[in-house]
Amino acid sequence: MTFKKIISYSLSLSLIVVAFGFSLNFMCFNRAFYNYEYTRLNTSESIGMSKEALQDTTEVLLGYLEGKKEDLNIEVEINGVKREVFNDKEQAHMVDVLKLYQSFNLVYYVAIGLFGISVISSFVLKLSFKDLQKAYQKVLLMIGALLMAIIFYYFLDFNAFWTQFHHIFFSNDLWLLDPSTDILIQMVPSSFFSDLILAIVTIFVTLLILYYILLYLLKRRTEHV
Repeated sequence: MTFKKIISYSLSLSLIVVAFGFSLNFMCFNRAFYNYEYTRLNTSESIGMSKEALQDTTEVLLGYLEGKKEDLNIEVEINGVKREVFNDKEQAHMVDVLKLYQSFNLVYYVAIGLFGISVISSFVLKLSFKDLQKAYQKVLLMIGALLMAIIFYYFLDFNAFWTQFHHIFFSNDLWLLDPSTDILIQMVPSSFFSDLILAIVTIFVTLLILYYILLYLLKRRTEHV
């Protein structure tokens, strides 16, 4: 494989990782999405927490993942009793979630750096848009096959899909929370994550299609110059 092909594939692969990372970060920290889901699922009333308290709790939860909060300690009134929202098990699980998110973000930032280097290298080496499109098509076919398998599994049995996800990425059973007592799972039940994953995949696929269209148009333009 020539150096030009390595750069072409590096650009394509890193762009796909960056597109996924952007989609995930955009949706996971999208406050408007949380408010929409809370309204749809009637979350505030089902927990017994005011809408203001639910928003404050959400800010603590997301702030913890964003690195803006050191812990998940927050007291609000739930069913008329002021108490800590998250118990020890929930907080321990969120420590695992934070570690997973930080690991993903490391890959995401490396991909951004690799993408930048690949873009610069492609200009230096004067790679044609035709070569870039060919490389992107091949990488997209491999990624697309995996993505289609995941989407099929998602629609076939989301609960099995979600359970398998936790078995793969978590080494303990702290994620097995009790919907009758644990506020975390009441805030973000499986139906919430079902919508979240669908939104992430939709944005991700849209970005991949837009990049393909861009490469196609640029290739056509250069061919007719």
